[in-house]
Parts: sequence; C-alpha cells; structure tokens
Amino acid sequence: LGRIDQDRGIDTLKSVISLIGSNSNIRFLIAGDGELSDDLRNYVKRNNLESVTEICGFIERKDFNS
Repeated sequence: LGRIDQDRGIDTLKSVISLIGSNSNIRFLIAGDGELSDDLRNYVKRNNLESVTEICGFIERKDFNS
C-alpha cells in the first residue's frame, strides 16, 4: 500500500515477483498509484505474471481495512 515509484523499490518488487511468483502459491496484491504504475502493470503482463499479481490502484486509507 503506497506510491508506486522509484523511491519505493519497485525494481526490487519486480525481481521478487519474478523470482517467487511463478514457482509458488504466493500471490501479490499491490495497492497504490504513482509514476511507475503503468511500468509495473506492463512488467507483470510482459512476464506472464497476471495469475499471481493483482494491482488494485489507489485505495483510500479509510477503505483499506474494509
């Protein structure tokens, strides 16, 4: 939950999704928006990781626990 930009370690996140995602029962739920949102979505699609990754976009903090 947070900004999707370079300061948040998105390159590390992409590496982890690739490394763990296709070989595990782990699923990634990513909530947030930012300058690299489209880049992350494209990465997931390009690497066929849609089955283990869901990118929800921006979620209001008040709605997070719902």
